[in-house]
Amino acid sequence: MEGLSMRHFNTTGPCIPRKHYMVSTDERVRQIRTMVDKGDY
Repeated sequence: MEGLSMRHFNTTGPCIPRKHYMVSTDERVRQIRTMVDKGDY
């Protein structure tokens, strides 16, 4: 398929959903924020 590129993992800069695999980190960020607020980190 000409012109169609497969998505890949990106670890070096901004992620673009149509080009890169995406993983939601929302829940993990909430957990980290709770730890920081409690003084655990």
